[in-house]
Amino acid sequence: MRFEHALVMASTEDFPLQAQLEVTSAAHDSIISSCAADAKSGDPWQIISRGRKIWRLGNKIFALAALSEAFHQEVARFRIHPALQDASLHTLYVNQQYRGNPTEIYPPYAIEEVQMFDARGAVSTAVHIQVTRHDDTLIRGHVTVWSSDGDLIAIARGFFGKQIPSHSIGNVPQYDISFTPELEGSSFEVVCGNVVLFEPQPGVMDCTSAIQSAFPGAHIQKFESFPQEKPKITERLDYPLDGRGLIVVPSIILASRANLELTIHAIMEIANRLHSCKGATTVIVISKGDCMTPVDSNCDPFSSALQVAIRVAANELPWVRPIPADLPFGESDNQLKLLESEFRRGRLRCDENVVALSPEGVFVKRLILLNPQDEGCEDYKPVLLMPARGGRYFAEPDPGGSLDGIKFRQCAPRSDVLRAEAISIDIHYAGLTLRMEVSGIVSAVGEKVQGLEVGCEVVARVANGIAGNIIANQSLAQFKPKSHDLAQAAADAGAMSTAYYTLLYLAKVIAGESVLVHAAVGGVGMAAIQIAHALGAHVYATAGRSERREAVANMQGVRGGFDSRSVSFRDSQKGHKWPWS
Repeated sequence: MRFEHALVMASTEDFPLQAQLEVTSAAHDSIISSCAADAKSGDPWQIISRGRKIWRLGNKIFALAALSEAFHQEVARFRIHPALQDASLHTLYVNQQYRGNPTEIYPPYAIEEVQMFDARGAVSTAVHIQVTRHDDTLIRGHVTVWSSDGDLIAIARGFFGKQIPSHSIGNVPQYDISFTPELEGSSFEVVCGNVVLFEPQPGVMDCTSAIQSAFPGAHIQKFESFPQEKPKITERLDYPLDGRGLIVVPSIILASRANLELTIHAIMEIANRLHSCKGATTVIVISKGDCMTPVDSNCDPFSSALQVAIRVAANELPWVRPIPADLPFGESDNQLKLLESEFRRGRLRCDENVVALSPEGVFVKRLILLNPQDEGCEDYKPVLLMPARGGRYFAEPDPGGSLDGIKFRQCAPRSDVLRAEAISIDIHYAGLTLRMEVSGIVSAVGEKVQGLEVGCEVVARVANGIAGNIIANQSLAQFKPKSHDLAQAAADAGAMSTAYYTLLYLAKVIAGESVLVHAAVGGVGMAAIQIAHALGAHVYATAGRSERREAVANMQGVRGGFDSRSVSFRDSQKGHKWPWS
């Protein structure tokens, strides 16, 4: 209980105090109120105290979280127990009970920035959350976590969940993980000049001879076997971490939990070191019996924990791609030969995350679509192939802005009936820079749409144009210029509208005025030159390289081209005869 006011009981000679307990929510919030015994029925009750585990004020949430007693014996193994960490972070979803539909699902999606502190032994936490966004797409907040002793445990900025488009998940294609032979031509031979080798623990194969055979002239730097306390890897990796280097972490002693944790800790420190300095050094972690390939008869499940740790490192630190190289379970005379070949192998695909080595060949991990005839696939549905133009899909942008990271998603089912002033556009072309300019053909119109019909070629401004089909208000679309094809129309739309708005609405350019256009060879620059000339303005332009300045100077309406990167730019401007001089 947290008492907001002192609870004072009346003396025996006075009227006894009336009190009531009210449970107010599923979070077990409770209120104790009181009033005088002789109070009238309409008199208000005074709140004496509140008991709760969650508090909310505006966009701020404070909560208490506790770890189940069944897990108390495990807390010493973690800086913070994963279950307690999840309970603390997921307090963000309390906001869903107050805003929006509680039945909507927002699974955790990403954390923009996180700091973790050692809080071994913590079994309860106090959590403060500042909710920064909550709409029908994302729920996002900044989370701070303390232990019950007041020690700071974690700071997570930008922890957010992304809503699942529908309330239920229907039958979906089923997949399985399988190891398939590596394709010929997918690898190439590499040469390493520096190799760091963590000396193997007792009972583990020494791969020094394999490294020497693979790279006869390489400098091999050996680190001692992991001590009982955690090694400071970052202080020892002091040589250039470029593509000519190799770091080798030998396999662990099977069924040894202590050595497994030390190995995982070393891998994470190596990954953090490489990520912080953007190192390109290859990291190969040798395991044994982790993978079950088609030529294997058994494996060691305990070793798979190493693969999980490496996958976490690759997901959290995308700059680093450690590769688990798994040897066959049991003893073999040619394991050193297998390692020697793997050390020299570079791969064209940078996303290979597990490699299984075997005398029968090299196997890589793949996600395989199960066939309807396979056992356990009675509810299988084939993958839906969609046309690029008109398909019901959209592009999910990469958070970093890279076009390489775009993922295509199937649109949630929607009604075929459009809003009164909406139109449906089958997109043919989209601008990649802002992804807002599209061109395409109208495929459906709302009942109040005027001027546009099915089959019209249009240009439109939309929120996310990299899609197959999109619904937009008719005011955002216009007819494609007859002088343009659809590709040209999509490329011109953003540049022309930006230049038009800038010159006419912001600058209010009129005939006879002078306009200086910087970076004139860009899309907006060339559009500005044409529009300014059409308005009767005197147009001058700048460009960086000489050939670009020459091209700009020859454009219709341009009276002079200048080099804006030169220190003589100001003098050339002063020396030029301007209309007003």
